[in-house]
Amino acid sequence: MEENKERNCWFPILLGLIGLALLFLLATFFGKGRVNNLTKRATEVAQEALTKNKYGFASVEVGGPLNANLIVKGAAIDQATKLAACESAKKALTEKKMLGLPGVVSSVQCEITAPGDNQPQIAKSEETKPTNNTAADTCQADLNAAATSGTVQFAKSGSSTTAGQEVLEKVAEVAKKCSKFKIEVAGHTDTGGDENMNMALSQKRANIVRDFLIAKGVSANQLSAKGYGETKPLVQDNAVIGIDSPERQKNRRIEFNITTQ
Repeated sequence: MEENKERNCWFPILLGLIGLALLFLLATFFGKGRVNNLTKRATEVAQEALTKNKYGFASVEVGGPLNANLIVKGAAIDQATKLAACESAKKALTEKKMLGLPGVVSSVQCEITAPGDNQPQIAKSEETKPTNNTAADTCQADLNAAATSGTVQFAKSGSSTTAGQEVLEKVAEVAKKCSKFKIEVAGHTDTGGDENMNMALSQKRANIVRDFLIAKGVSANQLSAKGYGETKPLVQDNAVIGIDSPERQKNRRIEFNITTQ
């Protein structure tokens, strides 16, 4: 009789322990899902800031212990541009209060490459030659101004231009004035449609724009064309089949980026 009472006494305790274990597992599962969502959103915020500030050469990813570091990668034309790009990503995360969250984004790690990386410091007594950063920055600013003076439009799901030739003519004039710099024509799409098809489409559109600029007198050796598909959106793009929006249209664009001298 005493034995039965002892068993009955332990039974509620065992059920309680099982219940606590289940609650712990559920909390861990949903907590991990929330962290993953926050980390994904943090990468989107950083990438949007880079693209908005015309650092199209840079991209972000997560890594490090527990995937808690946001890593900025790419190739910049100089050290100043490299530091400015990383700072823009860090600033965007700080403003959104997304930097320093344990297990989400604990730090921003700058892995952009630029001329001068891993080179020995020049002694202060040595004479240094002036750089051409100002000229590059000026040309990039003029390219941005020309590119945003209107909208280059393409046939739906096609690569032929339907509007914006006057914009490309302005870009061509700037490119000819900045002939000492290499320029990348970058094509971008939204997330509507197949990812591989979007990548191919953005490459075709970039090629079309490059050919147009060459026809307007820009040296072919000065220009390169690269399609990025849907990998570098300006805004968050939740594509719905058959439905378009002004926000999604922002991601369908052509950019002009100075790469090297």
